[in-house]
Formats: sequence, C-alpha cells, structure tokens
Amino acid sequence: SLGRPWATGLEVQLSFLQDPVVLGLQFGAKTSADDGSTWGSAALGAVFVASRQITLGASASLSVPVGQAGAPAASLGLRVRYALDLEARREVEARANLGVSGEAVWLGLHLVLEGRAS
Repeated sequence: SLGRPWATGLEVQLSFLQDPVVLGLQFGAKTSADDGSTWGSAALGAVFVASRQITLGASASLSVPVGQAGAPAASLGLRVRYALDLEARREVEARANLGVSGEAVWLGLHLVLEGRAS
C-alpha cells in the first residue's frame, strides 16, 4: 500500500468463517518515507452475525516499532451494526475505540449512517 504522508506497507489477512462468527487475523509492516521508521502490526477481529439485521464486532490491534525506540500502540474496539432497510442497504453503526500509546490514551466514538441511493 502507498499513502500520504508517504509510506509503504505490506499486509497479510486471514479470515475464518464458522457460522455465525467471522474471525479475522492481520499481520503487517509499514515504513515511513518521512523519518524511515518501520512498524510491525498485528490485529484480531471477530464479528457475530446475530441476525440478518444485527451484527456485533470486537477488535484488538498492536503496533510496535521495529529497530528503533518508540512506544507501542494498542487499540480495542467494539461495534454494533443494524440494517434499517436490507433492500436499500441502509444501516446505522455505532463504534467505540480505546487506544493507548505510551502515556497517551484516547477514546473514539462514532455513529455512522450509510445507504445507497435508489
């Protein structure tokens, strides 16, 4: 992958489906062109499909500097998605994320409304 600020990265993702649960694993590395830092990462996610309309998810991730000093970063996330209209693909999603890196701690709360025009 490429992005700005300029960085290159490589990820491997694995998914396992055991109805009604989907598990995902992700491993990767990213190098920043700005400062030459390299970070390794690992993530684990699980989604429970409660019904056609409701899914519940949880995730955890860890990023660590490779070959240089730096504080690792970790995050935990929860999400609930509800389909308002299956045919029109309208849905609402609530997410909460907690992140920690060194002494910094942050909380993210998101409410997303998605849909497609007919």
